[in-house]
Amino acid sequence: MAQKIAVTVKPNAKKAEVTKLSDAEYRVAVRPPAQDGKANEAVIDLLADYFGIAKSAVIGRS
Repeated sequence: MAQKIAVTVKPNAKKAEVTKLSDAEYRVAVRPPAQDGKANEAVIDLLADYFGIAKSAVIGRS
């Protein structure tokens, strides 16, 4: 079953981590910069690992 969540991303972080703020809100810190899609790729990798799902199951929307 699909779940929609709100994600705030912090690129250039010292440590990559996912912080749950509420049931539908998360803060994701990633090390890569917000350049050439590197931070987006890192967010997808981190969220997929956090939720135990395939990377292809993580869909981004603006």
